[in-house]
Amino acid sequence: MSASERGNSVTRMFKRFSARLSRRRETERRLGAGATTSPWEGFGNRAAVVLLVGTFVISLFHVMARGKKATGAGTKEVLTLAHWQLEPGVRTGFEWGAVKYNEMRRAKNLPEMEFKQLPITEKGYGQWVTTQLMGGTAPDLIEMGLGLPWSIWVNYRARYFVPVTQEIMKPNPYNEGCFFEVQGKMAPGKDVPWKETYIDSMGQGIWELQEYYDIGLSTFSQRLFYNPILLKELTGRLAQEGKWPAAIEVPPDDLRKFLELCDKIAELKNKQGAPYYPIAGSAYQLNVMFGQMINPLTVVLMDVVDENRDAYAANDETLFAYLRGSFKFDDPRLLKVMGLSHELCRRYQKGWNGLNRDDAVMLFIQWRSVFICTGSWDGMTLKEQAAGAVPPFPVEIAQFPMPVPSDPEWGDIAFGRNYEKPGMGFSFGLTKTSKHQELALDFLRFLSAQKANEEFNKVIGWIPAVKGAKPSEFLAAFAPNYDGVSPGWNLSMGGRSQTVMDQVNPLLFLGEDEKGKPFSVKDWARRMTDEWPKAAVQDFEQRDEVERDALRSKESTAALMRAKMILYAGTEQGDYYRRRYLGYLGEPLDSPRRIARWQAQLRDAREQGLLPK
Repeated sequence: MSASERGNSVTRMFKRFSARLSRRRETERRLGAGATTSPWEGFGNRAAVVLLVGTFVISLFHVMARGKKATGAGTKEVLTLAHWQLEPGVRTGFEWGAVKYNEMRRAKNLPEMEFKQLPITEKGYGQWVTTQLMGGTAPDLIEMGLGLPWSIWVNYRARYFVPVTQEIMKPNPYNEGCFFEVQGKMAPGKDVPWKETYIDSMGQGIWELQEYYDIGLSTFSQRLFYNPILLKELTGRLAQEGKWPAAIEVPPDDLRKFLELCDKIAELKNKQGAPYYPIAGSAYQLNVMFGQMINPLTVVLMDVVDENRDAYAANDETLFAYLRGSFKFDDPRLLKVMGLSHELCRRYQKGWNGLNRDDAVMLFIQWRSVFICTGSWDGMTLKEQAAGAVPPFPVEIAQFPMPVPSDPEWGDIAFGRNYEKPGMGFSFGLTKTSKHQELALDFLRFLSAQKANEEFNKVIGWIPAVKGAKPSEFLAAFAPNYDGVSPGWNLSMGGRSQTVMDQVNPLLFLGEDEKGKPFSVKDWARRMTDEWPKAAVQDFEQRDEVERDALRSKESTAALMRAKMILYAGTEQGDYYRRRYLGYLGEPLDSPRRIARWQAQLRDAREQGLLPK
C-alpha cells in the first residue's frame, strides 16, 4: 500500500466514526429529555473521540513522513533479491557484492543503492514465489528453479519475468580489460557478448519459450569428501594387523579396492566401542553416488539405444530400443551395473534409508565415518563444521572410484568416469513488476563479470560460472571431467514409469522386498521386465497426445522466431534467432518432426505386436 493510500484509509475511517457519532446524537435529541445517560458514558465517548483524533494525527504524520522519505531528493533505490540458499556464505557473498557495487557507483558519481535480500526456506519457496508473483508484490530478482514443477516455472517466466535475450547478446561492460576464450581464440571482454563469457554460453535458455530469462552466478559439481586424518589412522591400524598394505591419506581410485577398504574399516571400532561406518549415507547421498558412479556405467547400452547418434540416450529412444529387443533388463552387463548399487549401499550405516542429509553429515563430523558424498554447494559448510568438530579435522576431496578395465568381473563395464558438462547455476530472473529493472540487471552484470564473479564465489565457497574466473584452492578438485561417459539409457518416460523405478530400485538397494525376503539383482530384472514396459508405453502415449495438441502453439513459436530473425537481421540477435529457428525446424525433443516420428514408431510397434498387453 502506498503512502497516499494509507492516508486515505485513515481519513475514511475517521469520517465513518464521525458520521456514526452524529447519528447517535440525533437519536438522543429525538428521544427528548426523558432519555438519561450515565456521566461515565459521556466521559467514555469523549475519551474515545480524543483517542481517535490523536491516532489519526499520529498516523497522518507517519504517512507524510514516509511519503517524504520515499520521494525526497537523493533517496537510494532499494533493490530486493530472493533466494532459498540459507547457507551463511551466500548472504555474506551478496552483502559483499552490494558493497563492491556501491563502491563502483560512487567512483562513477552514481547514486548508491540499498540492497535487501530475502532468504526463504526450501520447503515453502515454491508457495512463496507463487504468492508474490500472483499478488504483484514480487522482489526485483528471484532465484529460479526450486519448489515447483518445470512446466510451472516455464509458465511463470512467460507471465511474470522479463526476457533478457537481447541484453546477453551485448558485451558486459564490467569485463573491460578481461579476456575470454571464444571458439578456441582469446578475445577482449569489451568485444565478447555477455552470453559467451559463461562456461556453457548460458546453455539453450528456456527452450519452450525460445528465450533467455535466467542469469546465473555459480556452477556446481559433486565429489567424494573424506577425513584424511581418520583415513590414515584407520588404514594404519589395519596395516598393523596385516589387513591392509600401508597407511594411506588418499582413497583408492579402483572401485574394487575402495569397497575392500570400506569392508576393512567397518571391522574397526573407536575408543568408546562404537563401530566405524565407511560411508555416511542417506537417501540424499545415494542419489549423488548413483548419479555419479552407477548410472554412467549404463553407457554399455549407448550403441543400441542412441538411434540418432547424438551421444545422448533419450527416453523415447530407450523405450523403442527395449520394444525392439535391443536390450533387456536381464542383460548380464546391466545386472553387474545395478548390482554395484547394492554393493555401495552395503557400506552405509544401518537405517540409512530413513535418514536425511543432515544425519549423514553429523555422522561424518563426529569422526564416525571416513567418507561422505555431496556437492560443491556443501563444500565450505562441511569444511567449517569439521573445523569446529571435537577434535577438528581438515576435509579433503577426491574423485569417485570407478571400475578399472583390468578388473576380472567389472572390466567389460569400465568405460570411465561420468562426463561433466558444467552449466550455469544459482540463476536469477528479473520480474516484470520490478521498479528498478535496469538497476537489477546491472547488478547481475556486475556480479557475473570475470573478476567480481571469482571473488563473489570465493566469499560464498562455490565455483564461478564465468570463463577465466578461478575457484578457491579447496574447490580445485571440482574441476569438471571433460573426458568421460554419459548414461546409455533414460527410463523415465513420465509419472508411471518413474513410479515403477521409485518402487523397485529401493528394494535392490536394501536387498530385501516388501515382505523382508531377500531381493537380488535378478529379482530387480524380473520386476522391471513385468512392470516398466507397460507403464512407459502409457506415459509415452499420454505425452504424444499432449505434444500433438500443442502443435499449433509450436507453429506460432516458429513463426515468432522467424519474424525476430528478419527483424534483427545483420545483428548478433538476428544470428541467434536464425540459429534457433533453423534448430527448431530440425529435431529437438519436442519439434513437430520429432512428434511425427514418434507417432510412426508407435504405430509400427503396435502393428508388430511389440507393445505390452
